[in-house]
Amino acid sequence: MQKLSTKLFTHVKLFMVINCLNIRLYVLFIRRDFGVCDIKVKNSLEGIVIKWHSAIDRVLRDSSSSIFERHANPTPMHEVRFWEMRRKNVKNIYQQLLDPRVKAIANILECIKSVYTSTFAESFKKIVKGLHEADDITLWMKPLQPHFERIERDDFLENDDKIHPLYHVICLMWAHSKYYGTNKRMIFLFQMISNMIIESSSKFLDPG
Repeated sequence: MQKLSTKLFTHVKLFMVINCLNIRLYVLFIRRDFGVCDIKVKNSLEGIVIKWHSAIDRVLRDSSSSIFERHANPTPMHEVRFWEMRRKNVKNIYQQLLDPRVKAIANILECIKSVYTSTFAESFKKIVKGLHEADDITLWMKPLQPHFERIERDDFLENDDKIHPLYHVICLMWAHSKYYGTNKRMIFLFQMISNMIIESSSKFLDPG
């Protein structure tokens, strides 16, 4: 069987049935002969759904606030990269859930009235919501990225006229982003911006 990975910054590969069980699933699905779904197959399918649910829950539970645990003084570019990778990861899981084998498993569990049908439905809804969130946030992070990059690249004394345009875009994000315009996320972002400015001033004061 394939191993299950749940790290944020690598693509999550959902646990998938292989070999004989795959063939058996397709036979069950195509013939609609769900009566042959014995206890061993039923347990295997439900076990797969449990693993999916666990992997999805771990990915979605990780938030950008954890950047402060992984880095001593994170800057806004850490936030940009976090959401870029989060979007890729969630989209990857979403595409895996559209696999015909996954649809077959969901249909079989529904037809045999498995209690894990609702678990699968819940996981799918969470991924769809997670993808909407990541799409929205990366959309608003994209116009901010050039501002962050210029401030990090240029000399501290050259950054005075870059602050106002940066905060203008942040205000637009605060007003219009459905998922990022929250007090908690904005506080984290401003902490990262402060770190970026401190880092820029430190380089100016102590170039060596």
